[in-house]
Amino acid sequence: NSISDVIEGVTFNLLSDATPTATSTITITSSSQSAMESVQDFIDSYNQMQGFINESTFYNTETKQRGALLGDSSTRSVQSTLSGLLSRRISTLPSELLTNLNDGNGVDTGSIQIKDRSGAMATVDLSSARTVQDVIELINHVEGVSITASVNPNGTGIQINDTSDGYGALSITDLNGDTSAVDLGIQGSTYSKRINGSAVADAEFLSLTQLGVTSNLDGTLTLNASTFQKYLDENPGAVEAFFTQEKTGMAQAKLKKQGQEVAMLTISDTAGNPSAAEKFKNSTASIAGYPSADSGSKGSVILVGNRFQVQVRSQSDDFSQSDREAWLQKFDLGGLARLGK
Repeated sequence: NSISDVIEGVTFNLLSDATPTATSTITITSSSQSAMESVQDFIDSYNQMQGFINESTFYNTETKQRGALLGDSSTRSVQSTLSGLLSRRISTLPSELLTNLNDGNGVDTGSIQIKDRSGAMATVDLSSARTVQDVIELINHVEGVSITASVNPNGTGIQINDTSDGYGALSITDLNGDTSAVDLGIQGSTYSKRINGSAVADAEFLSLTQLGVTSNLDGTLTLNASTFQKYLDENPGAVEAFFTQEKTGMAQAKLKKQGQEVAMLTISDTAGNPSAAEKFKNSTASIAGYPSADSGSKGSVILVGNRFQVQVRSQSDDFSQSDREAWLQKFDLGGLARLGK
């Protein structure tokens, strides 16, 4: 017999005992080995890429030999992006317990109503939320409205962005006498595309350097295990937030053309929100063999492997529906379908 619903992530196997009335003491401790290995894997991959760039962009002043990618703008862009990872600072707010917000006065975890600028409305039940990360995920996974939640640039609260193509008011209100939206600093109404959210906590940021990751002269990285272990022991939630960001089961990227943002590319996993896949059940349209649907007048979305939503949303009037459909087919849809099995 086994029991797996007592402590999350722990399974007890019940074995026969010669003394069934005896008392057993079970000690459970957390292991940081997997976290350390994951960070080291990231550094190894980073260093492998940096090594390739170094080999491909070298120039020998004596022999006049040069790497095949010396002066290539795309390579320089990749190198700049990689270098930016080291100095990037990520807010630790997502890991903060809701009970610690507002100077320790906490947050009411009731229900809120969100109306996007197109007029669509949805209710978000926050009763299961324990951290700011939980709140962000619950808002991001709600079906029926075109909004995204994230930590504001100051790292002190939550901001709500409207991604619909409407021109009405974006509004967030409390329901049933709850004070969740007020406590989270997001209650309000605006005709802009964003509710910035008021401060509910002091700003705290974390960087790879603080976690013990340093840059070498050749651009590669080195992990100081003792520094990383110390920070992990002191604040494991902040370390997790740094590497997982704000959206579990979702990845986004901006598509730019000549420096202008023309589209937003998104992949989201509906496993944690099965209702998100309901709109595809009666779909008669398809793209690349997968059921498709429109998301407002500027979004095209398909369901891959009955699990993954892949969406392309125009950010420019010049990015047409045919452009969106063409970009949807640039994703590794077959690979996503295999992941869903």
